[in-house]
Amino acid sequence: FGVTTSTLDSEGEIVEEKDASSLSREKIEEIFAHFQGEIVQTPPMFSAIHQDGKRLYELARSGQEVKRPPRIVNVHQLQALRFSFNSHPQVEFRAHCSKGTYIRSLCADIGEASGFGAYQLSLRRTRIGLFDLKQARKLEDLDGKSKEEREEILLSLKDALPHLPLVTIKRGVEKIVRWGRPLYLSHIHELPSKLEKGDRVKLCTQEGKLLAVGISLQKGTHFCQDRVGFKYLRVLI
Repeated sequence: FGVTTSTLDSEGEIVEEKDASSLSREKIEEIFAHFQGEIVQTPPMFSAIHQDGKRLYELARSGQEVKRPPRIVNVHQLQALRFSFNSHPQVEFRAHCSKGTYIRSLCADIGEASGFGAYQLSLRRTRIGLFDLKQARKLEDLDGKSKEEREEILLSLKDALPHLPLVTIKRGVEKIVRWGRPLYLSHIHELPSKLEKGDRVKLCTQEGKLLAVGISLQKGTHFCQDRVGFKYLRVLI
């Protein structure tokens, strides 16, 4: 708190600096409460959003600043974890937020609400979708490992998509998927118990190898023998 930068984080140039030593923990927690739930947020200039055919950070680096339409985002949880008080108080916090939320902008908006300004000192993403930081591995963990050992350490493509219903195909059909040819019921070994038309699915061998991601063109309980069953979104072999 008490410092604003050109990029809203520690990489930018300092724009303004104030003594924020009068800022209290109670005031910060009160401000945090106002930034939970649905909020309106303006994306920062230093972002990858496209506008008029260019990314905003490209315009920012050339010295241009353009009007960015505000967005509605959802901050499900905003929890202050640790405080450090001096002329520029620091707060470590945890945010659980929706896709498209910029933490840099959140820090700047909280700073503006405090009357002192603020910027994001550091950021650590602990979870995105179904993936948690606890599942992450360092590149050094793979050094000197055989292919089999690496496969033991890393998530398989199949396991990386646990939210998609599993469709297993019969043996010998792998080449049909590789060539992008239509899949019919006669090619399928097993369908999910509940499958709706339009559902995204993962297409795997009976041994569990992920071949493709696709969309079901039929309902599982009314799967017709003579109609194409799936449309490929991405073939992975």
